[in-house]
Amino acid sequence: MKARTKLQKQVSELIGKLAPITDIQTEWGFKNCFEAKGYKTKKHGISCLMCGHRYKDGSHELLTAIDGSVCPKCGTRLKVTHTKKQKDNQAAYYGIITTFQGFQVMRYFELAGYYRVDDPALLNCTEIVQLWMLPNGKYVTFAMLHTVNWYRDGWTGNMVIRKNEPSTYNINPFRIYPKMSVLPEIRRNGFRGKFHDINPFYLFKIILSNSKAETLLKARQIDMLKLAFRKHEGTLSEYWDSIKICLRNGYMIKEASMWTDYIDLLKEFAKDTHNAKYVCPVDLKAEHDRLVKKRNEMVARQKKEKKILEAVKYRKEFFKLKERFFDTCIADDIITIIPLKDPNEYVEEGIVLKHCVGSRSYYLNPKSLVLSARIDNKPVETIEVSLDTFEVLQCRGICNQNSEYHDKILSLLNRNIYQIQKLATGKTV
Repeated sequence: MKARTKLQKQVSELIGKLAPITDIQTEWGFKNCFEAKGYKTKKHGISCLMCGHRYKDGSHELLTAIDGSVCPKCGTRLKVTHTKKQKDNQAAYYGIITTFQGFQVMRYFELAGYYRVDDPALLNCTEIVQLWMLPNGKYVTFAMLHTVNWYRDGWTGNMVIRKNEPSTYNINPFRIYPKMSVLPEIRRNGFRGKFHDINPFYLFKIILSNSKAETLLKARQIDMLKLAFRKHEGTLSEYWDSIKICLRNGYMIKEASMWTDYIDLLKEFAKDTHNAKYVCPVDLKAEHDRLVKKRNEMVARQKKEKKILEAVKYRKEFFKLKERFFDTCIADDIITIIPLKDPNEYVEEGIVLKHCVGSRSYYLNPKSLVLSARIDNKPVETIEVSLDTFEVLQCRGICNQNSEYHDKILSLLNRNIYQIQKLATGKTV
C-alpha cells in the first residue's frame, strides 16, 4: 500500500535508515527459540543436527535421554532422541524491541531451521513485520503480506506499508531479545522491562493511550491489566470505581476474573461496591462462593415459584385425570410407594431428586401415573408407570441415577401392580 498519511510518509522515510538485525541478535534468537537436537542410533551413535558431526557417546541410553549430550565439535548441548529419523525442522517468531527517531519500533522475525543427519543445519531469519508507534499510541504497520487459512500461515511478498490490522500483523513472539530500548514515555507510564505475558504491542499501546491501564501497571495490578486484554479495554471503565477502592486500600487483585464476577454479584445483591468492606475481601474465594451459592438458591427458588404458579393453573385438570389413584399405597417394612397427589408435589419431587418430573408433560399425561418411592417419608426414587401396559416406564433416583434400593422398589411395585391396574380399568385382576 502506498504511504498516504503524513505519519505513513514519515515512517517510509525512516524505514531504510533502520539498521538490520545483527549477527549477535540472530544467533541469540536461534539459540533461545530452537531446541538443539541430536539423533542417536545404536549402530551409528549420535548425529548433531546443529553442525552435522557424528560421534559415539558411551553414556547409557536412559542417561542421554535425560541429560542429553554435548557435541565435541561445536560444543552444543543436545537433546538426544533415539530414532531412525533423518530430518527435522523448527520454526518460531522472534521479536526485537527498539527505538528510532522518536518511534517505538517492534520488529518481528520468522526463524526457520532445517536439519538433516550428517549435514550442518540450514538456519534462516526473515524480518516479516515492523510496527512503528508514536508516544500517543498511533502507529504504522510495515510488513510482508500475511496469509492465513486452515492449512497454512505464511508470509509473502515485500515489506510495504499495510493497513493497521493488529489481529493479522501483530505477532506474539516466542522470545524477545533481552537488550531493549523503549521510549521515555513508556517508562514514564510504568513499564519496567517485563511484559507479564502480555503482547508487547498491546501493552505499549494501552499504557500510552489509556490512563487507567497506566495506573494499573504502576500499581502492579497485573492480573487486572491482563483481564482487560482478554476481554476488552471497557472492562477497566466498568469496574474502575471499585478498582480505585482497591488501590486506595492497597488491596492486590490476584484473581481478576473471580474478583470482577464477585463485584457483579455484589451489584446484583445491591451491596455497596464503593465500600472496602465488600470490595476488598480477605478471602475472595470464600466470599465469591458464598454469593454464588446465594444466587443459585435465589434462582432455584424463583424457578420453583414459577413452576408452582404454572402447576396451580392445571390443578383441576390434574385431579380429573389422577384422583382415582390417590388412595393407592404399596409398602413393605422399609419402602412406601404412593402416587403424587398434587402438581406442586411433582415440582417438589423434581427439586429434591434433581430431575424433570415437575414439568407439565408428567402431571398432565393421561397415559401414565407417577409415584414416589419413599423411606422415612423422604423421596428415594420417582416411578412412572404406563396406564396402557402397566409396565414401569422409568424409575429414577437423584440426578436420574439408580438408588441402592432400586431393585427392591421395582420388585415391590411389580408384585402389587394389580392395584393400579384395578383402579385404571375398574376391573378385578
